[in-house]
Amino acid sequence: MIEYENEKKFMLNCEQYNEMLNKLGDYSKKTEQINYYYDTPDEEFRERGITCRVRQKDDLLIGTVKQHEAGGDGSVEKHFKLGSLPYKMTVDNRQVALIGQLITFRTEYKLSDSMTLMLDKSIYLGTVDYELE
Repeated sequence: MIEYENEKKFMLNCEQYNEMLNKLGDYSKKTEQINYYYDTPDEEFRERGITCRVRQKDDLLIGTVKQHEAGGDGSVEKHFKLGSLPYKMTVDNRQVALIGQLITFRTEYKLSDSMTLMLDKSIYLGTVDYELE
């Protein structure tokens, strides 16, 4: 069976985020994830539209290399499992190093068998973002 994902994201302010949390109630699944981002010293991946991250969810570490297509309409992803979080690693024959992290507190609401609403609070580089997905 092929699954398709149609994802829409909307930025919220803190007040809108808290209002939605209160209105939607406790019928949710709460998770915390940390994304660790990597790049070459000369930021080659960023310049070429490549995102390299390791996502930590519970005790699981999954690496992803995402090549964004021109125009931003899609991407191709490769995934790999890791036993521990590296400071440096080799990706596509390039040495990359940890450049930052993003912590996301996600509240997920299953609206139907085919629709899920997610509220995210993300913290990175001293910034807090709120998002409806």
